[in-house]
Amino acid sequence: MWRRAPEKPDEVFPEFVDGLKEVFGRTLKSVDLYGSGARGDYVPGKSDLNFLVCLTEEGMGKLDGVWPLVSLWQKKRIALPIFLTAEFINASADVFPIEYLNMKLHYRHLYGDDILKELEINPEHLRLELEREFRGKLLNLWQGYVASKGKERILNDLVHSSISAFASFFAALIYVWGEEVPAHRRKIFVLVEQRLDIKKGVLERCLDVREGKQRLRRGEIEELYRDYLEVIRQVCRYIDKMFLSK
Repeated sequence: MWRRAPEKPDEVFPEFVDGLKEVFGRTLKSVDLYGSGARGDYVPGKSDLNFLVCLTEEGMGKLDGVWPLVSLWQKKRIALPIFLTAEFINASADVFPIEYLNMKLHYRHLYGDDILKELEINPEHLRLELEREFRGKLLNLWQGYVASKGKERILNDLVHSSISAFASFFAALIYVWGEEVPAHRRKIFVLVEQRLDIKKGVLERCLDVREGKQRLRRGEIEELYRDYLEVIRQVCRYIDKMFLSK
């Protein structure tokens, strides 16, 4: 019986997959781990475990069968799995290319058909979503800055809640460049800073805030937030030029 968060992701695999088999039977097509548990930067007690579960259309009608398992998953820091069909994934690859790319880049295949291996991601679809996502997140950061009224706790929360998404976006940008995407977020940030000549260390410091590795003194979080805004603005300008050059 699960009682605590695992020291290693592998500890939950057998019982997690067996539970899905019991609920879905032959309608369970595949199970994949993605996110920090697959990238190699899983932190026990802090990181969630993320799974993609692929079902048949018939299996999607049995989702209520996992209700008794949800509380058990939460005890092991298993995030609510993403349940999809192979048909849905292939049909929506042009709509969610960044999300699928970040699964495909670093995952561990645990059961069934290796659907992510065969999934094709179109770089042009990535460019379109990158423009939308960067601009949308920048708008949210601007609005959050105004709404914070300078309160450090709110600014800290805004950094904490947004930096992981930017790591995914930057991974997609590196993929569009045709370069190998690093597994770890810090290496992603360093590569982007070097390539785009943006202020060094800002993104890593934001990641430190999220991971609790840096406690900023009074006034420092506002300075970091301003730098954060400027870095994302510079990236948006770069993406604009990238589109114009096409």
